[in-house]
Amino acid sequence: MPRNIVLLGGPSGAGKTFAYLQVVLHNPEARHFAIAADEGLPTLLHYEFPHVGYSILDYDAGARQWVSRVRTGDQLTVYRVTTFSAALAAITELEKAVQAKPPALMSSSWVCVDRIDMLYSQQQNAIVERASRAHRERKPSHLDDWDSALDQRAANKPMFEQQDWQLIKGYYWRFLSYVLEQQPGNVLVTTGVEELYRESQYVSKEHKELAEEIGVQKHYSGQKETASRFPTLLCLRHVQAGYFLNVWKVWGGLGMPLAQHNPPILPRTDIQLDAGNKNFWSWCVELFGWEAS
Repeated sequence: MPRNIVLLGGPSGAGKTFAYLQVVLHNPEARHFAIAADEGLPTLLHYEFPHVGYSILDYDAGARQWVSRVRTGDQLTVYRVTTFSAALAAITELEKAVQAKPPALMSSSWVCVDRIDMLYSQQQNAIVERASRAHRERKPSHLDDWDSALDQRAANKPMFEQQDWQLIKGYYWRFLSYVLEQQPGNVLVTTGVEELYRESQYVSKEHKELAEEIGVQKHYSGQKETASRFPTLLCLRHVQAGYFLNVWKVWGGLGMPLAQHNPPILPRTDIQLDAGNKNFWSWCVELFGWEAS
């Protein structure tokens, strides 16, 4: 079977992290790995998925090593990252899992990057912090940094120079390329979803093109070219009537609409999810032919 590579978007509380943990739950024979940019995944594991054996690791930047926070088993390893440097350190751990004898990360594994849009923000935060400190002789306070940033904007000086964006983009794609192309496991990456305002000068060409293609005036949060690297684009949302899945785009033979489904699945088609046999995993098995390990 080909690898499943999925970008799953949705607002906060839509069930993105819960959906990934359903995938883990339905694949008990494999080892799984997640890079988590917030506390959502560890919290859900503790309260909602007691039958999943997991290990949560925090990165000690000073010692340049991972420290175990809690461990109940080996089915899922979570690297909790608060900086992009920690995210890169997590990639090194994934490489070790691939190279282990026998390999821990294999074709049956599912690798998750939970809230990749937050990792993109962490990159920008690192640039702001380093740049502001580089222009001062004394250690600044947070207020000093903020005042300095306001002074720069008042003088029409950009916070980010072109070389800053090149640095951010280069390492972002280096990170994502390993996850998508170089490790053997399946991939589910989560991110936010925002309304798209076409009149705004700040909306990228890439976001506008995707919205026009799928006929939905929304876009994935974070780096503007991210969605173009994923063969499957999904979105979750939560309203009073329940939780819903939308299939925004699928590459390859199935095409869009999904040719083998009756009635056809369009980007605006609301697929209602429940806690029974119509959950996120079961719908993906039906629509995309996913198989359990």
